[in-house]
This record gives sequence, C-alpha cells and structure tokens, in this order.
Amino acid sequence: MNEKEPMSEYRKEWMLTILKLVHSRAGHLDEVLRLTKEIGDSLSRNDQVSVEMLLKMRGEELEAVAMNTQEAQAFKMQLRKETQQEINELLQGKAAEAQDDMAGKVVETINRCQRLLDEIRIIDERMSRRIAGEDSFYEK
Repeated sequence: MNEKEPMSEYRKEWMLTILKLVHSRAGHLDEVLRLTKEIGDSLSRNDQVSVEMLLKMRGEELEAVAMNTQEAQAFKMQLRKETQQEINELLQGKAAEAQDDMAGKVVETINRCQRLLDEIRIIDERMSRRIAGEDSFYEK
C-alpha cells in the first residue's frame, strides 16, 4: 500500500461530506427562491395571510441555510489545515489545482448557490422598494 491511498480515501471521504452539505444548501436556497417568488405574488394580490405564512416558511429555510453553513464550518475545523484551505477555496467557488469530478461538482453547486442568492436578492430588492419606497432597506 503506498502513502497516496490513505490520503486519497481521506480526500474522498471529506469531499463527499462537503458535496452533500453544498447540495443541501442549494436545496434550501431553491426553496427560499420559490417562497420569495410566492411572497411577491401574494403581495400583488394583497393577501396578507399568505405573505405572513410564506415569510415564516422562508425564515425557516433561511435558518436551515445558516445551520448548514455552521455544520460545514464545524466539519471543516476537524480536518487537516491543508484540507481546510482547499475546502475554503472550493466554498469560494474556486477550482482546485488538481481538479477532479467531486471538486468540480462542489464548485458547480457553490456557483449555483451564488446565482440563487443573487436572484433572491434581486427579487427582495424589488419587493422592498415597491413596499417601502424611500424607506426600503436597499435605498442608499
């Protein structure tokens, strides 16, 4: 058995865990986006009951995103320093030097999460400006 095999198995194990975590994050963000769009529709219909219910559901999903982020950080802190650095790069959407399929999937999913966040922010900004006008959170 050469020395690379245990490292390779180590890498495979932590990469699989990170991949599962980022897929979970993407799923929660998909749901946040869906709920955000529904909130906008409910606001257009002046359906206050639905807005309140959807805001609560969205808050729960956002809480799940925060918990997912904490779980990823806690997991990362258990690993070797060089592995932590590689994970930091992956979680920033940067390709690893020795790109493999799993690393590529992590980066692809992280980039998808960023696109979802951008879309959520754009919809939020539109809703906030429509509702609050100059008092909007997004007004500078």
